[in-house]
Amino acid sequence: MSKRAGGLYVWRTDKPHAIIGLPIIGRHFAYAGMTNSYYWREQQQLKGSVKYGTAPYSWSDLRPKRYKVLPLHPFWTHGRHRRKVMKALETLLIWVLCPVYNDTQQAPYNLRRISRRSAAAQRVARDELGIAARYAKAFLRLCVWVMLIIAAIMIWRWNR
Repeated sequence: MSKRAGGLYVWRTDKPHAIIGLPIIGRHFAYAGMTNSYYWREQQQLKGSVKYGTAPYSWSDLRPKRYKVLPLHPFWTHGRHRRKVMKALETLLIWVLCPVYNDTQQAPYNLRRISRRSAAAQRVARDELGIAARYAKAFLRLCVWVMLIIAAIMIWRWNR
């Protein structure tokens, strides 16, 4: 894979306060955008950038997973008119998915949007809880999954 391949992408992360982290209701669309390089954009968002003096994004600790929505050849991401088309596609993606951490003017009706200041405060609160809270959350998640499996087995045996 080339480090210069880019296009439209979306990040899904755990919801900060979801306890059991179920695949559908425990995760949400966190961030969507356009890039000329998936590789370098991922490095910037998850690890920060010395070149631009930025820290990792506030949602980077929530088990993020990136999905390439529309990968494009570098030819299509450069140029005056092509850039306008890509910006329109990015805006459409943000309108449809309503990502929580996109603090832009592209989707002003997004009621779930979290400002950068609130996101940073939430990250600080998560960091202050420390590793013990993460282990407690993982243990609680495991207990819920075990209970769900036991309930499914009991229902199956009862209906046999």
